[in-house]
Amino acid sequence: EPCRTVFDAQPSPKAVFTASAGVGHLLRLPNLPRDVPVTRLEDAGMAQPMACYVLAAALRFLLRLDIYAQQQRDGIWERHEPRAPAAVRVGVLGLGVIGGTIARVLAAANWRTIGHDPNQRYPTIEIDEKTIAETDLILFATEPFPFRERHLADFVGRYPGAAAKTRLVEGDL
Repeated sequence: EPCRTVFDAQPSPKAVFTASAGVGHLLRLPNLPRDVPVTRLEDAGMAQPMACYVLAAALRFLLRLDIYAQQQRDGIWERHEPRAPAAVRVGVLGLGVIGGTIARVLAAANWRTIGHDPNQRYPTIEIDEKTIAETDLILFATEPFPFRERHLADFVGRYPGAAAKTRLVEGDL
């Protein structure tokens, strides 16, 4: 969400550039000068770093690092069968500039990647139960749309079968 007073301090910009997922949040600002061009940067250098964050989160899942970390805290050791990326299906919701890059990076690393509806834009997500059933991991990246735990809770509320598969990926680490 942009600062509601940004245009009070800068009342006559020549242009407005945003790297966010859409421009609706800017257009709703009451003090946005109506004659200024608004441009959304489709990538702004975010696609490759976000793909790396998503790949790191997928590897964390693949290698069961959360399970091993919990076991370490509990003082126990139990080995889990290793998995190959090709054995895990990762759902990428939205195949725009960033989502498309994420899907390509995962596929290049031999993950089974399932893309879903490239025309959907955050924060609206509609997905069929069959796709959820076929997916092992659903990642919500916090950039460019600021997904939070409440978004995951809403998604899981609508799609209970996704509960154990859904993770939040912090893109602003």
